Amino acid sequence: MKRRRQFPPNDAKRRIGPILRALDTAYPRARTALVYRTPFELLIATILSAQSTDATFGGEVPRRIEDLVTLPGVGRKTANVVLANCWPRPASKHGNLRRHARQPREPPPRADEER
Repeated sequence: MKRRRQFPPNDAKRRIGPILRALDTAYPRARTALVYRTPFELLIATILSAQSTDATFGGEVPRRIEDLVTLPGVGRKTANVVLANCWPRPASKHGNLRRHARQPREPPPRADEER
């Protein structure tokens, strides 16, 4: 089922012009407050900014994976990347490291032994 538009397309186009001109007059040098060096960084910063403004977290990016994954578009991998780069934790918390640490290993051969 198609959604009905609130305004006919021509009416919307007619109404947007004066709105954009008023905004441009009121804010002639408007720029984003987000810090970025590349378009990719701006994309990521914009996504995270939009997600972190959820009132649940007071406009801050959550520091716990359980909270990060509740944000729209953030899965465990994204949450782990953000946590690892913004709030590093000891490597021992990494699941693969714990698993590999439990596996028995043969000691390396000594230099005087034949291989």
